[in-house]
Amino acid sequence: MGVARATSTAPEDGAMGDAGEGAGAPAGTLDGAMLRRALGGFATGVTVTTALGPDGRPAGFTANSFTSVSLEPPLVLVCLGRGAASYPVFAQADGFAVNVLSADQQEVARVFATRGADKFASVAWGPRETGAPVFRGVAAWFDCRMRERIDAGDHVIVIGEVIGFGRAAAAPLLYCGGRFAALDSGVRLSVVARAGDAILTREDGRGLRLPTAAAFGPADDPASLSGLIARWCEGAGRPTPLHSFDEPDGAHRVVYAVDADALRPSGPSWRATPVAGAADAMACPLEVEAVRAALSRAVRHRS
Repeated sequence: MGVARATSTAPEDGAMGDAGEGAGAPAGTLDGAMLRRALGGFATGVTVTTALGPDGRPAGFTANSFTSVSLEPPLVLVCLGRGAASYPVFAQADGFAVNVLSADQQEVARVFATRGADKFASVAWGPRETGAPVFRGVAAWFDCRMRERIDAGDHVIVIGEVIGFGRAAAAPLLYCGGRFAALDSGVRLSVVARAGDAILTREDGRGLRLPTAAAFGPADDPASLSGLIARWCEGAGRPTPLHSFDEPDGAHRVVYAVDADALRPSGPSWRATPVAGAADAMACPLEVEAVRAALSRAVRHRS
């Protein structure tokens, strides 16, 4: 299992720490910096939690202190520092959303971990039932009704009841030892799925991306490439290898092509994109080549 890493910035709002080597602290003489580094040895996912302020303006913060609490009823929690710029919003909000970031959203995590600037200008988003912003391109999201706030030292534990959620076929962003990481087998699989004059794409806020997964199957796994095709491509044939390349982070990408009778994308990020101009709208230059290769192959097969 390969891990892709990138240096992180310290979150402004959340409880993410960085890990380092060092001697243990004797009981009764705990050093705050050492404790933070030790806590940073626990690998977690990365979230951006959002809510609307009383003036209707969105607020959000990056944190890895997110966990499920209960399934009956469906409860989740996230921890927020009292000194956070967004604390006043969450102290009175009636609801919030948790965006579980995908592996290619490191920059989103960094933006929401700092003060100042218009954070929401850096990401495409839409409101859910609570009004809280849900980002495009996330690995998962949870829309929550505020259930309880619990004071806990210099943080507050925010507990919400899940009233809506979604999951995408995207690898999650991880955080450990002061660095972002991606859970990766070293190989990523994408598909150019075409039906008539459209291909299936995903909007990630920076442009269009091809559907991508870490495993080919099985078809009943919605996170696999076969599962994604089965879910959103009606009457699809068997995918055939089309193109391959090495990505900047060292992963190897294999792109497949598949023809379908119809595309049935669902959710705010997925769409059937017209073939005309699709390649130029792709966010990844290497995916541009793959789309052009798929379209060229289709032309050759028709001639």
